[in-house]
Amino acid sequence: MPTESQAAEAQRLLAQHAVRLEDVDKKIEALVVNRDQQFQLVVEETGAEIKKLRALIKEHQVALAAIEEQKKARIAAINRQWKADTGALQTKRNRIQVSSDVQHSLLASIRKMPSELLVNIFEHFVREGGSPWTLALVSVAWSKVVFSTCSFWSTIHVKIDTKSARTANSSLTRLKAHLRRAGTRSLLDLHLCFFTIESRRPVTQQILKACELIGGRDMLARWRSVTLVQPPLTLTQEQLEPIFAHPLPNLHSLTVQLRCRGSLLDIVLKLIDTSAKAFRILSVDQRVKMDLRAYPNILKRVEVLRYTNNKEEYLGRPALFGSLSLMRALQVVKLPGSVVAHHQTQDWMRSVKKATFFGLDMGSTSLFDPQREYLLNLRRLSLVRCSPPSYQPSRIKTPNLRVLKVVGDLAVTSCFDIPILDDLSLISHIRTWTRHSGKREEEVLRAICWIPSKIPRSRHLQLQTIASPARTVEFLKEMPELERLTIQEHPIVGLSYDLFAALKEVVEDVVHADGSSQRKMAVCPALQNLTIKAPSASWPHLSEWVTEVVAVRQSLGEPFEGVVSGPVDETQN
Repeated sequence: MPTESQAAEAQRLLAQHAVRLEDVDKKIEALVVNRDQQFQLVVEETGAEIKKLRALIKEHQVALAAIEEQKKARIAAINRQWKADTGALQTKRNRIQVSSDVQHSLLASIRKMPSELLVNIFEHFVREGGSPWTLALVSVAWSKVVFSTCSFWSTIHVKIDTKSARTANSSLTRLKAHLRRAGTRSLLDLHLCFFTIESRRPVTQQILKACELIGGRDMLARWRSVTLVQPPLTLTQEQLEPIFAHPLPNLHSLTVQLRCRGSLLDIVLKLIDTSAKAFRILSVDQRVKMDLRAYPNILKRVEVLRYTNNKEEYLGRPALFGSLSLMRALQVVKLPGSVVAHHQTQDWMRSVKKATFFGLDMGSTSLFDPQREYLLNLRRLSLVRCSPPSYQPSRIKTPNLRVLKVVGDLAVTSCFDIPILDDLSLISHIRTWTRHSGKREEEVLRAICWIPSKIPRSRHLQLQTIASPARTVEFLKEMPELERLTIQEHPIVGLSYDLFAALKEVVEDVVHADGSSQRKMAVCPALQNLTIKAPSASWPHLSEWVTEVVAVRQSLGEPFEGVVSGPVDETQN
């Protein structure tokens, strides 16, 4: 325990510490009060300065806005003054430019062209399906040429819109204007379509007036070709016979489309049989039921027979059933397989020089019987989607065939005995498959590649298949007489790298001599022309390679041409 002196000393020290702590606390409180006073003073002083600055900013903003308004007003005044100064000059310039354009047009090359040559150009445009009204809208000079040339208006589409009396009258007015432009001497090509499916209320009076405009002795004598799309079903034979009871001395062609029926077709056929001595071309829709056995003169005169509908799904009796075998003057035919298969005798084919068949099973008809020799005079043949016979004991003799085109199954090519062709086109877009050991195997070009003796000789080959590049090269190596080669890009697989490499193997070879490389024709020594129909984007270096081949061949003193062009759809017939 502390002594009394120690306890007293401790109490004395505690009392001193308490006094010191109180002094320190008072000093801290004084400092806090001083700090707060200084803070308040700073806040008051800066607040006053901020107010002054804000007032100055507001004054400056007002001044800036005033300056901006001043600038806009001065710019607007300058623009007004510029427009006032240049307005008159611009008007004068436009007037001079118009006069200059007129003078330039007077000196244009087209104005130096003789009117006869201009007429020939316009005739080509109209012949390709262009409208003379389009030419007439180009300029006053062209409109004068178009309206003064009757031959531009010789093709007349007679289509009376029977939706209402107003539209029918409008169509009738246009027909009258067209006939007036056609004059009174030029021969006419008529497209007759009076009845539309959408029509609910046919306007018989307007249709009768249209028939009167194109009928009569003078008009019927000018008929050169007629296309019957839809006859006037609302008119009877008694109404039509007085209008069309006149000869057709200049009629050369008749086309019957869609399900054409009615009295007008019968009247036209009778007129052709009795008076149309110039009649030679007949085009018939496959769905039209027509029998020409009652018109013997038509059967004797027809030289060109075409079917205008190539759809194979129509299974009804084909047009001209029973009439084809009676035609002996045929030169050009385009027929579906259903028509050929319905005839037992094919003597009508002996005089044909150009033929196109589509959807034909060659084994179902005697037309391709090697013993009959129906195709001895044939010069051009196109087989579209035709299938070869399952058994071919001997090949078909075609001694005069010069152009052969096969679209679809290319094995059809091996069925013919051909001395040499000028043009051979092989186009196949669909794979032909056969089952072998449970697997599917591609067989494009199988018949004509496996047996080299069956490969037809040709000077020009156009090839578009999905066969492998190796098979393509093998096929090309068996054609030493080939002078022109056209490779068409396949629309699905395009021009593959492998096929490009195969072309290089066919067209060129690298021969090392004296340490330098020289390129020459290795596989097709007679080849003088190479055409590749493919977009440039499909193979970036295609054009460069063809150009290089041309340069190398020409440097060797050999005639050679090469071109890369866009693809063309060759399947349309």
